[in-house]
Amino acid sequence: DTAAPPEDRKSFLVDAITELTTAMLNKASPNEVLAMVVKSIYQGLGMSHVLLLIRDPKRHVMQARSGHGKDLETIVPKFGFKIGPAQDMFNQALRKGKEFIVLDVDHEQYRSLVPTWCRDLVNPSSILLFPIMANGNCIGMVYADKQDTYARISAEEFKLLVTLVQQSSIAIQQRG
Repeated sequence: DTAAPPEDRKSFLVDAITELTTAMLNKASPNEVLAMVVKSIYQGLGMSHVLLLIRDPKRHVMQARSGHGKDLETIVPKFGFKIGPAQDMFNQALRKGKEFIVLDVDHEQYRSLVPTWCRDLVNPSSILLFPIMANGNCIGMVYADKQDTYARISAEEFKLLVTLVQQSSIAIQQRG
C-alpha cells in the first residue's frame, strides 16, 4: 500500500534533508540516519518499495536489510545480488559509485540492465538506485521502485534525493 506523495515533493525532500542534518548534528547513529533516508524517499515520492541494501564483504553480496512497501517480509530476504563483473544496473552503480535511474525498465535501452531476479521478485516499472559511499567504497545502496506506473522525477527532485543519500554517507564516515 503506497503512501500518496505530498503535494509539494520538492519541499518535502528539502525538509527531509534539514531533519536529517539536525539528526546528524544530534549524533544520530548511521542506522538511524539510513532509516530516515529510506523513509523519506518512500514517503516523499510515493514509491512502491524503498529498500536499504548493505554490502556483506565476506559473502561478496549486497543484501536488503530493511525498507518500506508491501510484502517486505517476502521481498527483503530474497532481495540481493552477487557483487561481480555483471553489467546489470546494480553492479554498475556499485562499481561506479553513481546513481542509476530507469524510468521504464522495459525500454530497449534498459532491458538488459534490470536483472531477472529483480523483475521476478518485485516486477518494477521504474527503478532508482543510489549507492551509499564511504571512503570511496560502495558500502550499501538505496533501491526504490514504482510498480504499475512510471516514476516521474524532476531534475531538482533528483538532486535532492542524491543529497539525501550523500548525507547518509557523511554520517557513516563521521562514525568511522
